[in-house]
Amino acid sequence: MWICYILMAIVVGIVVLIILMASTLKSQADSFGGGEVGWTLAVLAVLIEAVIILYVLCKLILAKLQEDIFIAVLKDEGGWQAHFTAPTFMESMLCCFTPSLVLQILTLPLNVFPVVGTVAYLLINAVSCGWDLMAMYYDASGMASSSQRALVVGNGCSKIAPQKILSNPHFEFGAMCLLLELVPVIGPSFFCLGNACGAALWAVDLEMQKRSGGLTNGLGIGIGMGESI
Repeated sequence: MWICYILMAIVVGIVVLIILMASTLKSQADSFGGGEVGWTLAVLAVLIEAVIILYVLCKLILAKLQEDIFIAVLKDEGGWQAHFTAPTFMESMLCCFTPSLVLQILTLPLNVFPVVGTVAYLLINAVSCGWDLMAMYYDASGMASSSQRALVVGNGCSKIAPQKILSNPHFEFGAMCLLLELVPVIGPSFFCLGNACGAALWAVDLEMQKRSGGLTNGLGIGIGMGESI
């Protein structure tokens, strides 16, 4: 079944790119003044538009599958607890449309600028991306949104201050996930599923630390995430 979802996302991406190329490329080239520069800018614009549309569609198509993979891995690895709750289909669909997704879409064009743009994109979005993925675990375990915010960004956003953000585990995890999802076509359609698996494995580690009696904040989240209680 998951292969069908991935193939659907890839096909949708190819179709979107073809439609945009056929319907908007010439008009955008003309709007950029034509000529070699105009056509080059038009191709870049179409590619950016296709990536944005594909990214949003994949989030919608694969949202439930991400949740299913996360839960399956968590159960297989012994991290799922009796009191955990799985989201409904509608909750999975709605949860993919978060403010962080809007921010990712708005800042996606930064990647047009090699290295510098991508670094800026990661600095802006990595923490929220890591939070979105790990929210599948936090929500399942019953962790309140306010507690999640305190854990991820700290009181007064202390954990995302310039001098601390690089050591924030949600930043490290989110940055790697975003880099994988930036790979054209297979990034948002395939690697995003691997990111859900990675989030589940991290959640398993946290549950193992909780069971071993490590220092935690009562939810199995603490020492393994750089927390000091």
